[in-house]
Amino acid sequence: MISEIEALLMQHKISYKKYHHHPVYTADEARLLGFDETVLEIKNLFLRNKNKSEYYLFCLPFAQQSSIAELALIAHEKKLSFACEDDLSSLLGVHSGAVSLLNIINDEAKAVNYYIEQTIIEHAKVAFHPNRNDQTLIFDGKKIPKLLNYCSITRYHFFSRPQ
Repeated sequence: MISEIEALLMQHKISYKKYHHHPVYTADEARLLGFDETVLEIKNLFLRNKNKSEYYLFCLPFAQQSSIAELALIAHEKKLSFACEDDLSSLLGVHSGAVSLLNIINDEAKAVNYYIEQTIIEHAKVAFHPNRNDQTLIFDGKKIPKLLNYCSITRYHFFSRPQ
């Protein structure tokens, strides 16, 4: 059965490769799936501000070290913390372990701010869960801006950090 996100990719002629695997709950576990070295592995962090008035999905290359304090500065917030499971479910329609940029298809209220590290959209093969943690889709990162537009996401930012 084809998922809603796969239908979106096909509708807009974005080629992808789908991998089935055991459920993984962290970026460290996903790294053990053994994709070849040409695939950029991503860590996705779903965060919120202190007042729970803003939510953020940060997509970062797995190998990139980042503190939550540093991400707060990028988002122009004083402090960020991890959002709770209920917020994840209500805003992005997924559970822990399935957080991914591809959750954009579930963001009906357009309530999340998406921050995507520039390296990701420049990479030919990026890996994201398709709203479930027992599958991974690999596609061209250069297609991410189009995906955001197809889903009418306007609250997104591409950012670079010094290495």
